[in-house]
Amino acid sequence: MVLVLGGLVASSSSAMGQTISAGLRGGVTFPVGSYGDSGSTLSTGWNVGVTGRVDFGSSRFGFQIDMGYSGNTINGSPYGEISDWQGGVALLFRILPITSPIRPYVLAGAGIDYWQDNSGNGLVPAFYGAGGVDLRLDPIEPYVEVQYRNVMTPGPNLSTVQLMFGVRYILGYR
Repeated sequence: MVLVLGGLVASSSSAMGQTISAGLRGGVTFPVGSYGDSGSTLSTGWNVGVTGRVDFGSSRFGFQIDMGYSGNTINGSPYGEISDWQGGVALLFRILPITSPIRPYVLAGAGIDYWQDNSGNGLVPAFYGAGGVDLRLDPIEPYVEVQYRNVMTPGPNLSTVQLMFGVRYILGYR
């Protein structure tokens, strides 16, 4: 991820007003609905991850790269845990200008997840939408984000809501 962000910094000389940041996050994962053919439910789980972001200054748009992991216990047959390794890219829209100290945003993204439980595993597509707010305290940006994630597992999809708390560090401006 550091190499990707470094490449973005190096290749962005013509786009004035860019902010490039990277960060860490963690939080709680809430299941939405039942899981699998048996109608089992999932317990509340946890998530951790890293993020990289490019804000395109005055346009209010940008993009975000996310990589993470979430885990939930299965309450019922086939007892065990479901693991979800996540990777995705999202389009970012800032509701207020980037110069605002409190900055709400929305994301829409897609990615590839490695899903695994005790009955199977595989690489599957995932789609997500999120809303969040960050606080600009140069050079750090603490944030909170709520993400709805739909992972296209075999059979019924794995749907979760992830509440994430994190901090981004601003790597540079263009």
